[in-house]
Amino acid sequence: MSNTIIRRKLRVLAGCLLIILVGILAGCSEPADTDTNTEAVTKSECSSYTPDFETCTVTMPDTRRVTCIISGHAMSCDWIHADGSDYMGAES
Repeated sequence: MSNTIIRRKLRVLAGCLLIILVGILAGCSEPADTDTNTEAVTKSECSSYTPDFETCTVTMPDTRRVTCIISGHAMSCDWIHADGSDYMGAES
């Protein structure tokens, strides 16, 4: 009787390990190609104040300027305060 309990526990353990293994391997693929299309950007000016962060001002074709901060492999842009978007509500 204890032999069947041990087998059942081993099957449950093997099933749990299989689920974990499948979950881990689900993300294993080659990295996606990086989009290097820059047609949407007219000009960008970057400056580094520290080795960890870089600040860039990107000028769009419709003359809006967006400030972005780049750190490592991440980039965050302040679209709310892009030149021109602040004044949308000021016309009323």
